[in-house]
Order: sequence, then structure tokens, then C-alpha cells
Amino acid sequence: MKTLDRPEVLNGYTSRIPTPCGSLYLTLNENNDKLCEIRATLGKCGSCMNIMLQTIALLISVMLQSNISREKIQKTLENQFEGGCGNIIRYKGEEYNSCIDYIIRKVLEDMGARGEITLEK
Repeated sequence: MKTLDRPEVLNGYTSRIPTPCGSLYLTLNENNDKLCEIRATLGKCGSCMNIMLQTIALLISVMLQSNISREKIQKTLENQFEGGCGNIIRYKGEEYNSCIDYIIRKVLEDMGARGEITLEK
């Protein structure tokens, strides 16, 4: 499987949102106008949740850089994170079931805004 030959610099943005577990930082980077890399950090360095979120972000990045269709990535992500951890996040008028729910929804929204996938309303 061929993955991205990563340039030295990618364009992107980082969002910071408050959660019951600490601040969540989500970075979405693009290459050739396509989402290609995400990074996630939560709370304190070295915590189990932080390591898990970083791993999920890395795995999604590998999927985005592979030959897997964007629609298959979308279906995979949409079907996996339906539950919550009990720590509801309310941010800018939206409600999320967990930090993972926030990350997945933001990745899908970004891909939808770029026209890479079609989101149902």
C-alpha cells in the first residue's frame, strides 16, 4: 500500500475544544486540497486516553493516505463510534458523545466540505 510522500510543510488548522477530560486539540492537514493527515491530543501527555486518540488519528491518517476509497473510509468511521463514554461535550451549539465522536464527526465534516464525500443531512 502506497502512502503519502509527506512534504516538509502541510496546510491545515488546529481546533481546541474544552472537554470533561481536558482540552482536546484536533489538527486536520491537507495535501493537494485533500484531507491527508490528522493529529489529536487530549489532556496530559502519556495518559491512556491521549495515547488512544493519537493512535486513532494515526490510523485514520493511514487510511486517508491509502488507496481506500473515501466512501469506504466514511462508512467505516460512521459505523464505529455510536456510543459514548458518559462525558458529553457541548461546543458551539453542538453536542458530542465523546472526544472520539467529536474527532470522527470533524474528519467527516472536513471531507464533506472538500467534496471528497457526500454527507447525509
